[in-house]
Amino acid sequence: MNKVTTSVVSCSIFIASSMVTMQAHAGFFDRITDTIGSIFDGVKDTVGNVVDVVVDISDSIEDGIDTIGDISDDIAGKIGKTIGDLVLTPALELTIDQYLKFSKILPGDFGDQALGVIFVEVLKSDGITNQLLRFAKTNPAIITLLIHTINENPELLDSIAENLERDNTFGELFTELALMDGKEYQDLAQFFFDKINATLYRALTINMVNSKLTSLNVAKLMEKHGADELQAGRPFNDVFFDIGSPADNEDGNELSNERLFFALMQTPESAALFVRTLFTMDIQQQQKLLEFSFNGTEVLADGSIATHKDAAFFNAYAITSGIALSASENNGPVPAFDLTTITLDDLKKAAPFLFKFDRNDNIIAFASYTRNFLIALFSADERFSDEGAGLVLDTVEGMVSSFVFNVVIKGIAPVDDNAPAPHPELFDKR
Repeated sequence: MNKVTTSVVSCSIFIASSMVTMQAHAGFFDRITDTIGSIFDGVKDTVGNVVDVVVDISDSIEDGIDTIGDISDDIAGKIGKTIGDLVLTPALELTIDQYLKFSKILPGDFGDQALGVIFVEVLKSDGITNQLLRFAKTNPAIITLLIHTINENPELLDSIAENLERDNTFGELFTELALMDGKEYQDLAQFFFDKINATLYRALTINMVNSKLTSLNVAKLMEKHGADELQAGRPFNDVFFDIGSPADNEDGNELSNERLFFALMQTPESAALFVRTLFTMDIQQQQKLLEFSFNGTEVLADGSIATHKDAAFFNAYAITSGIALSASENNGPVPAFDLTTITLDDLKKAAPFLFKFDRNDNIIAFASYTRNFLIALFSADERFSDEGAGLVLDTVEGMVSSFVFNVVIKGIAPVDDNAPAPHPELFDKR
């Protein structure tokens, strides 16, 4: 392995000592940014596991060498640490392993602000960011550092959203970390649910459309946390149920909801987890979620009801579009969802919201949102020749008699001549 030049150590001393000795002035953080930028500019990957870093720092070291000499030695000793078949760059080592130590000797909030500057630079590089996340699998202290830094620099949430939307691997690694055992990783999952906003939700669902692994990971997180996070006052609940005005189909988070439904249906595994999530909820939560998603009904703060009729159609279209993709990749007509973990008690619990019963517990009709879902499917199939709707309806037709399908089901789920046209381009992959 090529020897990493000692200027890396000089760089670490320069950053720490300059922050200790300099007072706040206009060029302070510019110098930090320039310094960190010069580190990243000097990172060059060579053959095999060798990373050779050359950093040209011409600034003189003024004071503080005695204070941080042991830290510099520690940096030098950690250079060359491997992550699988990768070598951690000294720049990343500096950012991850040392900066919390640096911040302890900095006056005021210089440390937290400088951490924000450093992470802005880190997040600009997909390669370095993803290497950071891989490193966190065996170094949970990185998670603590990340959470701390974002709490102190909330503008970094926008950078994370940009990474989610731009880089599939970032979403896969981030959600994988949130599923790992250990306090720090569970803190990351809770942190994301605590911080999620419309921008992050949009970026996450775009990543899910483009990555089945991210979708599967999110489905696992939803099964684990969904019942708690879809409670009034929780950020994810507020984002999911905010779809703006019934008169506008794109003034809230309705497009993100559609991407979520589509993405969760992309594989049998994630689809099954979506169903399992429903069974982790109490009856009131189930009813609220299903009526909102497939009836378009929303209970407003004043107790009145708003009806987002088009949103209900679009959510149904999103689900069938995901099923169509899954079927095409699994030799369907529809994927064989792995629902083996769903118990009879689960089905009994869900049945009142799928069907209506008489006093003798005989099924006499579909529940309203089951009926509306079928109306959306028949409308999309017959009016717009939608592939996904056709696949699902073909499967339903194959499960029942011709009379039941053509007379009973079609009778209670007529085509709606005012149904909006599907917009499958929403689910186009990059």
